[in-house]
Amino acid sequence: MSLPSSTPRFVRRTEDGRKLAVPLDGAPVLGSSDDADIRLPYKGVSGRHAVVESFNGSIVLRDLGSANGTWVNGDRITTRRLLNGDSVRIGTVSLEFRDAGSRTPPKSSGLARADSSSGRYSEDTPHKISGRVRLPRTLAVATLIEIILLAGNAVITSAAGWTGLGSWLSVPLLGVLAAGVDVLKQKSVSEASASKRSQAQARGHEPKTMPAAALLIGVLVMGGGGLAAMTGVRFISGYVTGNEDGVERLIGPAEVTASGLRMTVTSVKQTPHFTRVELVVQSSISHSLEVMLHGGNCLLSSPDGTTIEADDGRSRWSSGIPPGATRRGTVTFQEHLPNTQTTASLSFNHIFGSGFEGPRSITVPNIQLRSLPG
Repeated sequence: MSLPSSTPRFVRRTEDGRKLAVPLDGAPVLGSSDDADIRLPYKGVSGRHAVVESFNGSIVLRDLGSANGTWVNGDRITTRRLLNGDSVRIGTVSLEFRDAGSRTPPKSSGLARADSSSGRYSEDTPHKISGRVRLPRTLAVATLIEIILLAGNAVITSAAGWTGLGSWLSVPLLGVLAAGVDVLKQKSVSEASASKRSQAQARGHEPKTMPAAALLIGVLVMGGGGLAAMTGVRFISGYVTGNEDGVERLIGPAEVTASGLRMTVTSVKQTPHFTRVELVVQSSISHSLEVMLHGGNCLLSSPDGTTIEADDGRSRWSSGIPPGATRRGTVTFQEHLPNTQTTASLSFNHIFGSGFEGPRSITVPNIQLRSLPG
């Protein structure tokens, strides 16, 4: 169809390569239904998809609430003044607007709509899709990393006896970092494939979260949630294994030597649930000794009569002492001595040996302690 260059029209390339000009007379409705003025029976086109209207000499395209949206130059629009050369997409149909009288874009600002009944018009701000991300994926990636770190911390601190906070703090920090990296990665991929995102958006699968909002949500969820999870797992791990951090009560090392066996107390730490005593045992005896904890064999006592028993399962203690060897370990007691007590004694009631040398029991007396408030 040949039309004067001044006649507003849509141009569509047909399957055989020809260009088909569609004049825009009156206020034609575009859609896939039989009563549409310009019928487009193609995938993604609603029955009454959009309408072309005239306003003060300008041609305006208005979406009629279509399922997949109306697009101009890659932007999803509600209402838009069409300019010569604009690319229009409705469903899977691509059109080009031709109008020799609308070469210069008008200056416009603000948000409004065209309303043919009231005679008012101004343009929409385009709905950009660049830089959008999928928040569920971001949270899933960061959560998986935090779970791995939490499990690793629980295993390592149990095996190594660590009680510090440093390695645990890496959980929320790395969770936040992972969320940020994933947001930026998705943003980069999104901006590099704008045409694919436009197609996905037209099909109704538009991601809804902008990078800044996703980054903020990721920081809040993974930071706050990671911190809460870290606190909970650290508490459970510390309670189960006895590897809790605490307050040092020992004023100075206390030691005793009995029949070739020297025992030195190097730390007495009071944790929220336990008392952790660090020991060094040096043997100058020619045969092996067994310095065991279980069965009430190891006791920590204070002058007021308080006596607490070692917890073999939570202690890091090797009961076997080879000939001439030095052993270091931590004995965990299930309770606390009173905070007001300033001295204590540590005793092993029975020591078993393969020979006749060595003590049959040992006690470290006069262990000097700091009193604690409360």
